[in-house]
Amino acid sequence: AVTYVNLATAFEKLGQVQNAKEAVEKAITRLLLTKKEDDEEIQGHRKYLQHLEQKLWMKDLFSAT
Repeated sequence: AVTYVNLATAFEKLGQVQNAKEAVEKAITRLLLTKKEDDEEIQGHRKYLQHLEQKLWMKDLFSAT
């Protein structure tokens, strides 16, 4: 899961937000194999995922105008 989060961070810095989002989703999926939904680490990654989704939404919003 750590590798996926590191990839997400790198993708985000490169402006590849969709790839970053997919990497975080994979990290969460992997963590859910061994941890519960309310685990602090999973919750942190979910917040990061929300951040990326918001970034994508803003990008779509401004590219549509």
